[in-house]
Amino acid sequence: DATPFYLQQTLDDWHPANAGPRIAGVSSFGAGGANAHVLLQEHDEYRPMPHASDAEVILLSARDADRLRDYAQALLAYIEARPGLSGADLANLAYTLQQGREMMAARLGLIVDSVATLATRLRRFIDQDTTADADFHRGDLQGKRPAAQADAEAATQVRQWVESGQLHQLLQSWVKGAVIDWSLLQARRSGALPYRISAPVYPFARERYWLPAVQPGASAVTHTPA
Repeated sequence: DATPFYLQQTLDDWHPANAGPRIAGVSSFGAGGANAHVLLQEHDEYRPMPHASDAEVILLSARDADRLRDYAQALLAYIEARPGLSGADLANLAYTLQQGREMMAARLGLIVDSVATLATRLRRFIDQDTTADADFHRGDLQGKRPAAQADAEAATQVRQWVESGQLHQLLQSWVKGAVIDWSLLQARRSGALPYRISAPVYPFARERYWLPAVQPGASAVTHTPA
């Protein structure tokens, strides 16, 4: 039991025992006696952390309201499993959700100033306690076709909202189907810019679709006695 080596028999997250990179050994044993072994070490790229902002824009979208709620639950679980998340981590999370996810019909936009605030608002959304709160922006484009791209006038308006810090106006427009160039928000930052991180992805519905049972029919080939 004291050895650090063990056979992995189930799919599991790989948490390193220390702050160093994860290292794996992969063996291949050929039937003809040709064997190979390779050591793999993860790439550890240093990136300066972005400056925390007093207002981060969190975007969640899904195909319908149920999937959106599941998405919020997944994001809340992600946060609760990482109690050490900082304001810089929140900036990276916001950037990832803005730039690395497809925008779908059911939409939720939040403006938060800390990880704790985000967790609180996600709990309220999950519990459907979002009435009379200006920081919750909801929209559902079911049956509507969102704009494929922003026209010149809309793009100018978006830029003006970004420059003047009118984030609520941005979210109100987004939940109604507007196309927003969220990369414009990074111009408001000083220092290092945020980058994409590993974050919850789309929570697909856990539905099974079984093929109908087909009874074997009579053979289409006839056999003629010789």
